Amino acid sequence: VGVVITVAASWLPAAQAMRVSPLEAMRPVPEVTAKTKTGKFRLVLGALMLLVGGAALIYCSREGMIGAAMAAGAVSFIGVLALGVLFVPGAVFTLGWLPRTSGVAGKMAQLNAVRNRSRTAATATALVVGTTLVALILTGGRTAQDNTDELLATNYPVDIYAQLTDVDATDTDQIDAIADDIMATAGIANAEALYPVATIDESWSENGTIMSAEPAQLAAISDGIGDDDATALQEPGTVLVPESHESDTLEVTTSEGQQVTLDAVHSDLPSVTPVVSPQTAQQLGSTPAGHPVVWIAVEQQDMSQADLQELITTMIADTDLSAQDVSSPLAIRSIYQQAIDAVMLTVIGLLSISVFIAFVGVANTLALSTLERTRENSLMRALGLTKHGLRSMLTWEAILISAVGAILGSGLGMLYGWAGSTAIFRQISSDGPAMSWPWLEVGGVILVAVLAGLIASLAPSHRAAKLAPVQGLATE
Repeated sequence: VGVVITVAASWLPAAQAMRVSPLEAMRPVPEVTAKTKTGKFRLVLGALMLLVGGAALIYCSREGMIGAAMAAGAVSFIGVLALGVLFVPGAVFTLGWLPRTSGVAGKMAQLNAVRNRSRTAATATALVVGTTLVALILTGGRTAQDNTDELLATNYPVDIYAQLTDVDATDTDQIDAIADDIMATAGIANAEALYPVATIDESWSENGTIMSAEPAQLAAISDGIGDDDATALQEPGTVLVPESHESDTLEVTTSEGQQVTLDAVHSDLPSVTPVVSPQTAQQLGSTPAGHPVVWIAVEQQDMSQADLQELITTMIADTDLSAQDVSSPLAIRSIYQQAIDAVMLTVIGLLSISVFIAFVGVANTLALSTLERTRENSLMRALGLTKHGLRSMLTWEAILISAVGAILGSGLGMLYGWAGSTAIFRQISSDGPAMSWPWLEVGGVILVAVLAGLIASLAPSHRAAKLAPVQGLATE
């Protein structure tokens, strides 16, 4: 693949060189601008690909068409690259107004940075490609991480479940003692025992059991029960149901086989454990209808997988529970988070190589520009420009190119990250994802780009400043 890409990349400039006659080669090569024939062709082609690809990208993303969205994104990005030689130099020159306040060196840097428009555009565009991919992965990964966590928290709103299968459901003293022992374990924030009091026949209920517990305590443990839900459940004859339950009532069957109608308190979640208050449980009878369970909340939601496993092991040892009866949705959420983090770090690590190569291009571009302007730089030195001023001028050139490439790439990457996240999560929810914009990480990418541009300028600027004006003026 590398050989094929290299040959393909060299074919176009080679073909252009073959078409140039010797006489034409003696004349200066005109810059590609929006007014030239080549510039107009690029402008039309790039604008067409950008507009058509961008519109298709937005449409396909909102419709959840992942494959089509990827193709549209590729087309629009090729359009951006085609337009790069036209708008990147302008962006560099515009940003160049910032160093103008530093004096002559800053003003010269602004002008020199866009002297060779094609070279500046090619250098910055290479950086745009790398930073676009990095920002895309950061945006998409952070959005996927937060939305996956929210999705898992919605479906598994309790940190840890302890099923008391070996405990007599009528022995409330023993069950309460187990809940107290769990509460006494270091790292456990809260625990509440739930007693089975009735059954239901609903497709949305996993085990068909109605549980009884103090609503306020459950609201403090589970994100699936809000304060409003807890207040509503204090009314006798009410039961918590998911939002998908269409009726305002719920038919339950007591352990004696009697049918009882309860008023439904609709949760905002698609699936919840049907819960009633102890007052309502008394209306349903005192005979248990299954196994009791303890809901458990931990103190630190962001603990590592190893720390969480150690906490569960300690809790099991302190309460004589069976390991098979303890499940932790928080552990599942932690596994997903660690997996996404690992993927993001791996991909960003690989993409960083391309960014590093782009900075090598910045150093090469600056070195070539410095070599071409040897006599000019020496003349400025002879006219009074200090070594520090010359270094500053060359450093500002590298910073301008690097900053523009990083800013444009970061903006494009966040846009493509939004499109990709929308297309993927449209498969799960019609509302699409709640975007998580990695402003801090993207700001770090831009800052690193500026610092890398500064580092890339050290060798060329040092070489230029070390050359004596007389030697530079004698250079052919």
